[in-house]
Amino acid sequence: MNAKAIYLIAVVLMFGCNTTKKIVITQPEPKPVLSEVALQGQTLYENNCKRCHRLYNASEFTAARWPTILYSMQKKAKITDQQKELIYGYLAINAKNNKIM
Repeated sequence: MNAKAIYLIAVVLMFGCNTTKKIVITQPEPKPVLSEVALQGQTLYENNCKRCHRLYNASEFTAARWPTILYSMQKKAKITDQQKELIYGYLAINAKNNKIM
């Protein structure tokens, strides 16, 4: 073999057999930090709605769908308009697709 061929083989072996692996560390997307108002809504939701049925995960519905559900449940749950809005705030933050109206 000539010198050029040996040199070419050496270069290919040096760079082609690079065993250095890059380590990529990914972190899960953080959950939204609930404000004091959203925490009030969560507490109201958990304390009022579970009296009659299981608590639905907020992400089972979109933020656009939750107002209709809350309107239909308001009288049964005996909550005020202000309480309903607090509950909606909590549900909307955690709703499917997280798109507030």
